[in-house]
Amino acid sequence: MKRAPLAIVLALAACAVETFEIPLLGPYREPNDPCREVAPGRDTTPLMAPDSDLVACPNDPAVLQLFIFDVSAVEVKRFRDWVLLRVPEP
Repeated sequence: MKRAPLAIVLALAACAVETFEIPLLGPYREPNDPCREVAPGRDTTPLMAPDSDLVACPNDPAVLQLFIFDVSAVEVKRFRDWVLLRVPEP
């Protein structure tokens, strides 16, 4: 049985890694808010909507539940330790 060269295996593994860039700004609502405003970027611009803010919150159920309830946020993507949400503008 022939084996694939290590370089080919490593190249294929590198292609399978999802990359996603979240340009984080300051806290969203108040200085100690764990949720952060998200700036337009290569990966985040397609998730933005003209009538809402894009916000990233830590992937913590307690933080998410309270934030979603408080601001009527809608989840749009999860990536690693962050959950991206759209928050309707008042």
